[in-house]
Amino acid sequence: MTKGTESAGADSSVKYIELKHTFEDRFEGREVEAAARFRKPSPAEISRAQRSMLKKPGLAMSNLLMDTVHPEDKEQLQQLLKDYTGLSTTFGSALFDSVGMGELGK
Repeated sequence: MTKGTESAGADSSVKYIELKHTFEDRFEGREVEAAARFRKPSPAEISRAQRSMLKKPGLAMSNLLMDTVHPEDKEQLQQLLKDYTGLSTTFGSALFDSVGMGELGK
């Protein structure tokens, strides 16, 4: 499950939240906890991600994450996305939810 908590960023005017996701890596036989801090995506970043979604959804989500991740978490997130490509959709969906996108009736 993805959870968010607030944290202060390098620039105090920018608010970052920490998103965490814990899952079982069955191939390695261990539980993995992935976490990174993100700021709220701008309308332009959301629009850019939406335009790319039809052709390359994973890349669209990864780009959105790289645009919004806290600078101190960027390298760690890049490695997580390399090891666990599904995290781009998990964290990207959480960012989309944060700007009001989702399914009606949830």
